[in-house]
Amino acid sequence: MFQCAGGPAERPRDEAAEGPREPCDREVILVKLSARNQFPATVRSVTDGAVMSEVTVEIEGGHELVAAITAESARRLGLAPGKRVVAVIKATEVILATDD
Repeated sequence: MFQCAGGPAERPRDEAAEGPREPCDREVILVKLSARNQFPATVRSVTDGAVMSEVTVEIEGGHELVAAITAESARRLGLAPGKRVVAVIKATEVILATDD
């Protein structure tokens, strides 16, 4: 599947065998991952430090996730407010708490 500026769209990979591809300003190839917790999101803020960047993204329902990634990764990914991303969570432990 390809991600175009207007949203996801199935796109042929082989133009000769499957016909011409529709024009797209920006194209990102989405890959299959073993991680099941994948959340389409929008970057809300990026706070850069000397080595690490704190990236806040908003997922469906208005919930926010915060990721600490290397500043180099944030730069390489071109992260900036408004950019669409997929938050992938792969954890060996999940801790739940209650107030009672």
